[in-house]
Amino acid sequence: MHYRQVFFIRAHLFPEFISDTIDTIRYYSTTDSLIVVTVDRNKDIERVLKPLYPSVKFFTSSSNCGWGGGLWLLFCEALCWLTRTENVSFDYLWNVDYDWIAIAPAFDSYFTKKFSEDKNIGQIGRHSPNSAYWTRRVKQRLRSIKGQFAAHGKPFPRNYKPGEHVAGACSVFKGSCASQMLSMGLLDRPFRDFGLMYKIADDPMLSMMTNAAGYRFCEMGEKAYIKWRLDEDYKKLQSRGFLCFHPTKLTPGNTSYSAEKEMVCRNYFRELRGQSPIV
Repeated sequence: MHYRQVFFIRAHLFPEFISDTIDTIRYYSTTDSLIVVTVDRNKDIERVLKPLYPSVKFFTSSSNCGWGGGLWLLFCEALCWLTRTENVSFDYLWNVDYDWIAIAPAFDSYFTKKFSEDKNIGQIGRHSPNSAYWTRRVKQRLRSIKGQFAAHGKPFPRNYKPGEHVAGACSVFKGSCASQMLSMGLLDRPFRDFGLMYKIADDPMLSMMTNAAGYRFCEMGEKAYIKWRLDEDYKKLQSRGFLCFHPTKLTPGNTSYSAEKEMVCRNYFRELRGQSPIV
């Protein structure tokens, strides 16, 4: 079955918060998208949420993915399952963390317009052109990575810049880019194990494989507030024109995490949508 858009929501815990992220997509999206919750081993997520969202698909990995490089493994497993087992195709694939939410109408059509600017764009997100940490980490492992590509008959992308990437918390893939990664075997072993093998997070891995598939990645635009830590009052984001944001799990001032604080943040936006609060 073909969909205009598919959303992967990457999750480990907190079904009540995953539910809220699903609600934001449904409320603000311009199309009836397929939503897939991709979960690391926790079968309780599907057990709790499936009765509430019968049209949502759930992929629960049997691998111990965890965070960081394991999220690249989870992406590979989920996309192979979706396309090869569930026979789903799509124009665009959103890959978002559970603590990402949409906060304004037509967020999806606004960002996917970016792909029309250049047919070679395969992935958009919050662009990081020269992360010192990931540049150093990838360079230390680059010779071995290139050797793996060569050993399996895959050309390593000449235009790849070590460490350059877009943030894994929210990125969008063009369907043809995802299809090319699949057909080239870049989501199969040994490539799907690179994140854990080389201790490289999903962010650089996703962008590296976008390049390997013959596409480029770029900034998704100023209307996306995508950061590792929230550094301002989330109540001001809508008025400043942002259409989506990450993360809901950290509050202004970068105070320590608590589920209660995340619930307060999410309930603020639920009230704006006229939806009942999480309790």
